[in-house]
Amino acid sequence: MVTQYSVSGIVAYGVAINLSAGVLFVYDKIIASTRVLRMPHHVILAAAAAGAAVTLLVLAIVIRHKTRTDSVILPIALMAALYSVAVVYWMQIV
Repeated sequence: MVTQYSVSGIVAYGVAINLSAGVLFVYDKIIASTRVLRMPHHVILAAAAAGAAVTLLVLAIVIRHKTRTDSVILPIALMAALYSVAVVYWMQIV
């Protein structure tokens, strides 16, 4: 059974992971032109796997970052699709 506390915890986790992943992604876009210490692809993919795939996909399109890198954008798009289906399924159960 889903309680009020477990839903608020899920929402807090979602907000935290999406906000931190968004900040990392925008930071990588800002430093992309300087060629200083860049964000490794596996860090971005880990953030997407942790639950920020939809946010990262939207950010990639809006700020035009990593859209030409198939090894990054395709897994993010796949994870975003899977998470969207999972959320719709979960909402029908609850």
